[in-house]
Formats: sequence, structure tokens, C-alpha cells
Amino acid sequence: MHLRWYYGQAREARASAARQQQPHTQLTINNALVQAGILAQFPLDEQMNGYGHEDTKFGLALAAAGVSVFHLDNPVLHNGLEPGASFLSKSEEAVRNLVQVHGHNGASRHSRLLRLALRLRRLGVATAAQAVLTAAEPQLRRNLLSARPSLRAFDLLKLSWLLKQL
Repeated sequence: MHLRWYYGQAREARASAARQQQPHTQLTINNALVQAGILAQFPLDEQMNGYGHEDTKFGLALAAAGVSVFHLDNPVLHNGLEPGASFLSKSEEAVRNLVQVHGHNGASRHSRLLRLALRLRRLGVATAAQAVLTAAEPQLRRNLLSARPSLRAFDLLKLSWLLKQL
């Protein structure tokens, strides 16, 4: 539970002014007000498997069509937080969906993690990085399931998953 709370506070709870700087890429569908006509024109992709990045794909479709997005300060309240192991499992699904949304070769200015993985691949060190990260996965998971999870460890674990997908 520590990991989910910490991640939410550090990475997801961003002021509207910060999200408005990149309005289409900072969209979270769990806390959005969308006109019915817009949602009918740009429905959420039912073909995406598992958890994550439906809102990314939705935001990219809105951006491509020139549909404006305006962010408000409207915090999401969590009535209960999922255990760390569940959050890690969902996060791994989200990495798979990230690749599905952006493709295996398309560099994306919307994903720092994907840009890094593609850069490692261009430099010819992706295989070595993936081997090192795969070996470190048990230690990274232990940290993430502890009372003091590191978001840097979480980023490294997600990078490991992403390199396996590419």
C-alpha cells in the first residue's frame, strides 16, 4: 500500500497548471468531465488489454483532432489503496499497453520511459541494460514492497519490462 500511495502523491497528484502545460498527455480519465458528443466521437479503445494507457490513447486522439482540453484542480480521493503486489502487476500491464499505444518503433515525446528505452536501443546497449535490470528485478521488487519504496527503483523495474517488450 505504501507504493501506491507514494506513487500517487509524487507522480499523479499534479496541480492543474502543471498538467495544462501538456494538456493532452496529462489526461487522467478517472477524473475527467467529457462532453457526450466528444466521447462518442473518440470512444475509449475496448481492444486494449489489461490496465493502463487508455487515457493516453484518448488524449492523443483528442490532440490529433485539435480538441481542446482544460484541466481543473479536482483531486481524486482514494477510499482504499491496493497492495503493492497488485499495483506492480497492473503497472506491468500498463507498460505493455504503453508499447501498444506508441508502437515498437515510434519515438514518443509523451513518454519519458519510452524515449529512454528507444535511446538505449539506438545506442546498442538495450540488451545489456535489460540483462542487468532483469538480474536486479528481485531486489527492485523487495524495495517496492517495503515500507520505504523508491520511485527510482520503480522506474528501473518499468524500464526492464519495457525493454523486454521492445
